[in-house]
Amino acid sequence: GSAGGGALAALKGRVDAKEEEEKRRLEEEKRKEEEERQGHIKKGDDAVRQAKELLGKGDAAGARAAHGAAGVEYALAGAEKDKGATLTALLGMVEEGERQEEERRRDDA
Repeated sequence: GSAGGGALAALKGRVDAKEEEEKRRLEEEKRKEEEERQGHIKKGDDAVRQAKELLGKGDAAGARAAHGAAGVEYALAGAEKDKGATLTALLGMVEEGERQEEERRRDDA
């Protein structure tokens, strides 16, 4: 009856190999997803930086667009919770910049 044992061992070997392959595939997928997530976070961080630079130059409209882009990138990364405070603070700065622009326009008129 040892022949049956050999077939069983061979089958088990195939199943183990399949499981290993599947595990590797899932890990690779997870790694890719994490890389993609980090990429979106980096793009979001870059957009936040850009928004602050634009505010420094008095371009509130450009800053608002960059703020929107940052929000989209963070959402794609699933990082709204982590980055919510950053976006809220930035939005406050953008709105302040818009108010100042509005006042300058009124003063120039």
